[in-house]
This record gives sequence, C-alpha cells and structure tokens, in this order.
Amino acid sequence: MFPTATLDLLFQDPAMFDSPNNWRMAGFEVYGEGHPSSIMVASHVSTPTLLFKKYSKSVSMRKQLDNYRQRIKGADKLRTLITGQRLSRLIVPQKRLYELTAAFSHKGLPSYVLVVDKLDLLKPFASKQQYRELDKDGLRQLCTALHKFEGLDSGVRNIPFTRSGQIAFIDTERWDEDKEICLKHVSKYLSDKQRRFAAKLLEH
Repeated sequence: MFPTATLDLLFQDPAMFDSPNNWRMAGFEVYGEGHPSSIMVASHVSTPTLLFKKYSKSVSMRKQLDNYRQRIKGADKLRTLITGQRLSRLIVPQKRLYELTAAFSHKGLPSYVLVVDKLDLLKPFASKQQYRELDKDGLRQLCTALHKFEGLDSGVRNIPFTRSGQIAFIDTERWDEDKEICLKHVSKYLSDKQRRFAAKLLEH
C-alpha cells in the first residue's frame, strides 16, 4: 500500500532537493553524490521498503516528470514480459509517482518524486560471483529480457542479484533505446561456456 500520509510528513521542506546534502540534512540516507543533473537516490528509516528518486531543480519539472514516467513505463513493460513468459528468475521493482505539495512547485509546474519498492540486493562483488555461477535457464531468461529491451544497461549495478537469487532490473530508464548492447557489460563475468550459450540464444 502506498503510504501517502507518511510521505506527506517526510516531504515538507522545498529546499530539501537542492542538493544531496540538503536531502541528507532532512533525515534521509542519500546514496552517492553524483553530478547536479544526475538523479538522487535516498531512503528513510520510517519507510524501510521504499526508495526515493529525485532530480534537483537544475532539471526542469517537465523533464523530471517525463523521465519518471519513462522509468515507470520501462518497469511496467519488463513486468509484463516477465509475467507473460514466466521469467521467474527475473524481478523488477514497482515504481510510481508521488506528487509533492504546491510548495515544491517550480515555475508553475508541480514537482514529483519517483517512489520505488526497495529490493534486498546483493553487493556488486557478490552479484558478480552469482553471474559466474548462472545456469542455462537463468541465462536464457536474462537474454530474453535484454534482447527485448536492448537499451537496458547490463552493468552489474543495474542488474544485480537479490538475496533470493533473482536478477533485479533496477534501472529502467532507457528500455526503448536501440543500442544492441545485450550482455555487453555483464559478459565479462561469464565463463567462455556461458558466453557461447548466450551467443546462440541471441542468434534467434
């Protein structure tokens, strides 16, 4: 259930999104500093099952909203693929919009936060090890998703493993781009045998 009342209490200061440090001072744990135009990611102890993603005001409200909707649409399309083809080894978190109060509006446009279900993810080192041990069925399911949505970044930080053994698609921003980079990044953690198997899958 979407905890609207809780979020209303958490997001009250319009200056909190001016920088990662401002957001941190508002009581959130903010991950990474990043470039001012990069999306910020944070969590709060009162909502342990959620993550929040937000751009600073250096990015227009219109561009922010378009980006959030793009991420939501990508997650929804991935989820449809996972459900339709029974790709039980894959998972994508739910993503939805939360509209902030009028105090956060900028230049007459409303401001939003992207709210994401928080998954129990492995650290990058552990995820890399899981890729080295990925069996044929897991590799088949991964290739199915990456071949369908070629723009998705196949770096381990964007498709890590969960503690339950599923591959999580946590970055769904560029799902509709035609990059033909399937397995480009994660392939370095696969064995020669795994890469040969994946290559055969991607030929069809």
